[in-house]
Amino acid sequence: MSALADQTALTGGGVTRLNDRMITAGLVQRDPCPTDRRISYAALTPAGRLKRSVSQRVMTMPIPAGRLIRRSRESPPPMRAVR
Repeated sequence: MSALADQTALTGGGVTRLNDRMITAGLVQRDPCPTDRRISYAALTPAGRLKRSVSQRVMTMPIPAGRLIRRSRESPPPMRAVR
């Protein structure tokens, strides 16, 4: 899990909690390392691979031109202090 934490903005504990939730959802399983009992690998289940495939397609779909938000070329309003 520490290798995954190094590649994300999560702590080791955050990755473990996320992994636990994904295991509960049936998307990931823990596979033990055959040479080191302290290490486990996160492996996608068939359901996890399907979810990844669907999300990759959705994330790479072009956004229809009518769905884009037009932004003004003017400067944004000044920020206010929040108390």
